Amino acid sequence: MLDELEKNGLEKVEEGYDYLLSMSFMSYTKEKIKELKQERAGKEKELDALNQANSREIIHQSLDIAEEAPKKKAPTKRTAASPLPQRANKKRLER
Repeated sequence: MLDELEKNGLEKVEEGYDYLLSMSFMSYTKEKIKELKQERAGKEKELDALNQANSREIIHQSLDIAEEAPKKKAPTKRTAASPLPQRANKKRLER
């Protein structure tokens, strides 16, 4: 099985393929392998961009992201057509 993994181009990690043997066999589909390779390529591009950026650029990018986050999560105004969500019935404590 290890020879087959090498033949299919899977990289050897952690001095062996034990991590692959612990995965379910459904994870070995060609589509999944293609998806993982694309994800790895994207992460490598992100890493290259971070390695080339200076600290000032990284800080500005982080601040831009932080400024945009509340705008994306801002609740919409409620109208008569969209009533308040119902709360679960809770027993009220009597005093």
